[in-house]
Amino acid sequence: MKHSSNSSTKENNETAKPKEIVKYKTGILTKIKTGCWLIFVAAVIAGGLYLYKFYQTVRAQISVEISEGRESLQKAQDAAASADEHLKEMDSAIEQGKDFFNDAKDLRNELFD
Repeated sequence: MKHSSNSSTKENNETAKPKEIVKYKTGILTKIKTGCWLIFVAAVIAGGLYLYKFYQTVRAQISVEISEGRESLQKAQDAAASADEHLKEMDSAIEQGKDFFNDAKDLRNELFD
């Protein structure tokens, strides 16, 4: 029995040993493939950053144009209000002129009658 128990512990010791780490050989094609993927990922990231910068630039330009448009609209509204005021003054001056003309007409008719 002792003999059989020694063999069973021997088997257990053999199975408890850690497995060897298998190293894979990396060939030149694998290295090139990995390098290409890294370059592709870097290009995608760089392209994304470029597009984001371009988007920010265009957005800033549009914002400037919108603010300039708003300023122009405000100036046009102010000019329209000013022109409306001047037209009202001209209308009142015309009404006063009509009144003076009618008064002068009445005075002339009185003098010549």
